[in-house]
Amino acid sequence: MPSIKEQIVNDIKAHIQSNGGEYNNWHVGVCSNIHYQTLVEAKARHQFIARQAYSAYVAAEVQDYFVTTIGTDGGTCAEGTNADIIYAYKKSADISERNFRSKDTSSENVK
Repeated sequence: MPSIKEQIVNDIKAHIQSNGGEYNNWHVGVCSNIHYQTLVEAKARHQFIARQAYSAYVAAEVQDYFVTTIGTDGGTCAEGTNADIIYAYKKSADISERNFRSKDTSSENVK
């Protein structure tokens, strides 16, 4: 049985593979919360996936794996010690990383 970290990696890999494109066409990031409306819009238009890790440390490890080993886009987390949500989306011309950031504490629909 995979650990939570392994399950998150497997979920995101499967999502990327089923939605197409090379890994470098995807952005993997971590945050402390996701505004519900932004999440819904992203899911509808940009093959979005999000998972909640047990800790910010685990989320950062998963992001690091995707960025350094797999070759996705991603950046450093500036959200501090509460950034336990890891997300991925297929990059496109009409979306930017800041669209997924919010001060709202809602994290509905995040598994």
